[in-house]
Amino acid sequence: MLSGIVAMTRHSQVMGKDNQLPWNIPGDLKFFRSTTLGHRIIMGRKTFESIGSKPLPKRENWILSSQHCSDNLSQGSDVRYFKTKDEILEAISLDSSGKKNFIIGGAQIFQVFWKEIGEFFVTWIDHDYEGDILFPKVNWDEFHLQQERREIDPIPHSFCHLLRKNL
Repeated sequence: MLSGIVAMTRHSQVMGKDNQLPWNIPGDLKFFRSTTLGHRIIMGRKTFESIGSKPLPKRENWILSSQHCSDNLSQGSDVRYFKTKDEILEAISLDSSGKKNFIIGGAQIFQVFWKEIGEFFVTWIDHDYEGDILFPKVNWDEFHLQQERREIDPIPHSFCHLLRKNL
């Protein structure tokens, strides 16, 4: 099972602007780090570029890109490049490490893996921000709320754990 993790505005589902987060919520960054630490994160090339084209430490960083991919060895063993979704799913099926596989973005990557994601960790931000990166239009009714924790500082937001129905 794949897991998704994302922060976005609740109403317009903005995830980013100019390849950056349009908000500064330190608690969300801590939540992302603690949830993904020691596991595998799967992202698109643009998301990888938005974090400085450097792997996030203490995680395996897998990048899906149809464009030219760097040599997997050039950035060490914590970075692997894949050209197709099927290559990633095959690599996951051969893995016996017990690591979780987190889809972290961007929008196209969430759309590509939507049917394979069995759980989501969503930070819903209750404030509107302008952005040019939106979460894809999906049916959130396919999931049910497992847990929610509300925070108000620095802006109102909720950490939610969603599970896919009928798993």
